[in-house]
Amino acid sequence: MVSLRIFIIMKTARALLFLSCLLLAMPAGKASSVPDSLRQLYDTYSAQNQVKKQVKILRELGAFYRENKSWDEALDSWKKALKKACDAHLSSDIQSILLDLGQLHNQRQDYPEAIRALKELLTRHLPDDVALRAEAFHQISDAYQHIGNNELAFEYELNALRDFQSLPDSSKTARSLYYIGNIFFYQHRFDSALHYYEQSLEICERIGSDRGVYSCLAAIGGLYSRMNDTPKSLKYSKAAYEKAKAMDYPTGIGYALHNLGVNYLAQDSLDLALETLLEALKIKEGLDDTWGMVSTLRNIGDAYRLKNQPRESLEYLTRALRLSEEIQSKPRILEACQSLADYYKAFGDYEQSTAYLYRALALKDSLVNEGVLEKMGDAQTRFQIQEKEAALLKKEAEIATIYKVGAISGIVVLLLLLWLVYGKYSAQRQYNRTLEHKSRQIQIQNEQLAIANEIQAKNTQKIEAQNRQLEQSNKQLQRFAFIASHDLKEPLRTIGSYANLLKRRYADQLDSDAKEFFDFITQGVGRMYNLLNDVLDYSKVDTPAVATKWVSTESVIEEIKTALKATIESQKARIVVGPLPEIQANPSHIYQLFQNLISNGLKFVKDAPPLIEIGARPVGDCIEFWVKDNGIGLDMAYQDKIFEIFQRLHGKHEYDGTGVGLAICKKIVEQYDGDIRVTSKPGKGCTFFFRLRTEFRFLNEQDSPQNAPKCDRAKANPDAQKVFINAPH
Repeated sequence: MVSLRIFIIMKTARALLFLSCLLLAMPAGKASSVPDSLRQLYDTYSAQNQVKKQVKILRELGAFYRENKSWDEALDSWKKALKKACDAHLSSDIQSILLDLGQLHNQRQDYPEAIRALKELLTRHLPDDVALRAEAFHQISDAYQHIGNNELAFEYELNALRDFQSLPDSSKTARSLYYIGNIFFYQHRFDSALHYYEQSLEICERIGSDRGVYSCLAAIGGLYSRMNDTPKSLKYSKAAYEKAKAMDYPTGIGYALHNLGVNYLAQDSLDLALETLLEALKIKEGLDDTWGMVSTLRNIGDAYRLKNQPRESLEYLTRALRLSEEIQSKPRILEACQSLADYYKAFGDYEQSTAYLYRALALKDSLVNEGVLEKMGDAQTRFQIQEKEAALLKKEAEIATIYKVGAISGIVVLLLLLWLVYGKYSAQRQYNRTLEHKSRQIQIQNEQLAIANEIQAKNTQKIEAQNRQLEQSNKQLQRFAFIASHDLKEPLRTIGSYANLLKRRYADQLDSDAKEFFDFITQGVGRMYNLLNDVLDYSKVDTPAVATKWVSTESVIEEIKTALKATIESQKARIVVGPLPEIQANPSHIYQLFQNLISNGLKFVKDAPPLIEIGARPVGDCIEFWVKDNGIGLDMAYQDKIFEIFQRLHGKHEYDGTGVGLAICKKIVEQYDGDIRVTSKPGKGCTFFFRLRTEFRFLNEQDSPQNAPKCDRAKANPDAQKVFINAPH
């Protein structure tokens, strides 16, 4: 029986190891095999009757389908997981699965089902995990907001905000403030909405959440559009568009284009508005974003109405109304009915216009009325009272803790004084006994020290003699390397020249093998010639008394770009240079240093065009430079090996080179009492950092950079980059 258990455990471990390796090594095009692998693992756990592991695999399978927008498959996997978790009374798994289901239904825009799943989580399986409970409150609020129940949306979001504020992750607090701003926006309480948006924006800027900053900029742009303040709306909408483009964030680009189109529409720039809105619609259709499509369709219909094109206008407006009804969103239905009422009025069908206007008024009364606002105000007042009560209780607890600490501290101090008095008495007695013993020891140590000093003096003389011999040997070795490399060039040139001459003169008499042999000769000569040049450069770096002067590193980069112009153009490479200082250095050293690093960035590349970024920043009394590329990268296990002379990580048939360039870079940096290091991941490019201890100056203090690539530092909180979607329009 024990042997059978060991066998089952070993087979399970092997299956897990196989799946992990498969997931890590699998190319993007073979992602379809992931479900099959997970199902095989699920079958293994089913045979072993390991229910908790079955639930885990079903959750991972659902997450995979959700990531690939296979909603039905994700829903099926999570429902099976929920049933098994309920049967086995796995409380924490039940809570997490119900939250997953609620989020999935929100993504599918099936808001009633989202509310049902999440309320089951809060009523039957109330989690102790504050973060999970807060996320459930937030998801329910999001669902209620989309269907137009702003009163309940506000109440649940306040609960979410209270819990999020007790957590260290400020990005969740910012998101909750943003959504409260949305709720006030749809209640036409624009001043309150702006207050919450600005609070959220301040937090996002402080924690560096780019997507959060985008969402707030887009929301404020849409808000000013509703307030008919077109200049401010354009300012924030353009800032949001530029932010989304910089992040390469399609959803953000679509919403920002929509806001810009609405502003162009307000300025009566109808052609520009249509062009911008149609582009936004295309992006949202590609993302299957029905909520966003409805608003864009409605504005396109309005634009065609203003251009007096009734057929196109009606087509887009009726489509907007149909999609709004499909997702059961009262705010979107209200907007579509208002636009259809304007359409029929513009083209003389007053009966239809009145019908849609009445429908819009009925919806508006249910969405925006004093009763809802009063209940929202009551909820906000309760929230503020609870906050004050919590602060008061916290203060009382702090005072009680201070009293306890004071009492304990007093007792400790008294005991400490007694211990010190007794200790001093005991120490004095011990001191008297020790003093005599120490005196005898000091006398012995003095005798030993005299002997040690005599030995050290002799050793110092030997070391100085050895250092002089070593220095002389290094000079002779450098001289030998210089002479040998220099003298070997002439016979190499002769071999290469005569090989090329023979190949050209007797080309008609040579077969293909002979021509290939001549090519081998000329290629070998070229590699040997490059190697000798690198050895010469390497030997010159240690030359003493090198003259220094103020060197413009920006000018050095430009010289290198000119020298490598053919390679840069053939590879369609881009070299991005940030503000760089002038430094006290030898110009040829700095040229060699940057030329080797930039050449590596151009050489060790994948299929994409090379992108090399160069920058600098002060670090204490040093100046630190970095050269970042998007090439093949390297395993950090080789981070020291690459700086050794003649060391290569790739064969000559893969990438050309001599294995000397980075060794030269290291010697140059060490000449300036500096260091050089690299950070990288395979396939993710390399970033080389090197520091020089020398004088430097930025011509403009504002050019001194504040942000640089991080090296050996903790990773930023990934939650701070989460996006806030559904900016109002």
